[in-house]
Amino acid sequence: MGDYLSVARGGILLADVAIKSAATAVRVLAGTVSSVKALGNGLDLDKIVIPLWDWVMEVPIKQLALLATYIEPLAFYFGVFLPSLPYTLFMIVFVGWVLAVLQSIIAAPLWAVMHMTPDRTFVGSQTQGYLLLLSLFARPALAVLGLFAAILVSDPVIDYIAQGFFAMRGAVVSSSGGVGVIAEFLTFAWWFMVFGLTLLPVLYMIFGLPQTLPDEVLRWIGRRPWQHG
Repeated sequence: MGDYLSVARGGILLADVAIKSAATAVRVLAGTVSSVKALGNGLDLDKIVIPLWDWVMEVPIKQLALLATYIEPLAFYFGVFLPSLPYTLFMIVFVGWVLAVLQSIIAAPLWAVMHMTPDRTFVGSQTQGYLLLLSLFARPALAVLGLFAAILVSDPVIDYIAQGFFAMRGAVVSSSGGVGVIAEFLTFAWWFMVFGLTLLPVLYMIFGLPQTLPDEVLRWIGRRPWQHG
């Protein structure tokens, strides 16, 4: 979807350049012809070309610019932001795990000292250290499992969201009769924006599985939720 929007944006920019170039060529040609004297009379085409130039700048060029302002953020959102979301979230989870390993290395000597005391004292317990060590080893595998699970779940969920959303859109715009049919074309970009905003929390929940799945699994053994990533 984002690729189609990017191509459409490129087509709009190309059309803008082509229209301006053609209008400029016509204006230059008209100026050249107007400067030539034929039988002592100059052909004054500027009175025709200048209003035409003003119309081109005010109507088609402005409409293309308005269309580009809608398509450009949508192309970025659907073509770059949403497709990169699974990988950026997974990279954040990985960085959080690396930081947790670093913290564990720093805290390991103190945890070793705790083994010199009884299992539970007012100072603390070494049991928490074993749970943390278990989570450090289990979290990478659970995160990768969560990523693959998210990839498997994402397609049917996105299909469901898309079909349900656009069915709802069709019902809303058709409820107004003929006016709704006209408004369907005028408000299409706005509906597309709402669709993108609807997808964002859904994709966050799905591709947040590399973070949430290890937390939920480790919670079964009494490990508190992860603080990184």
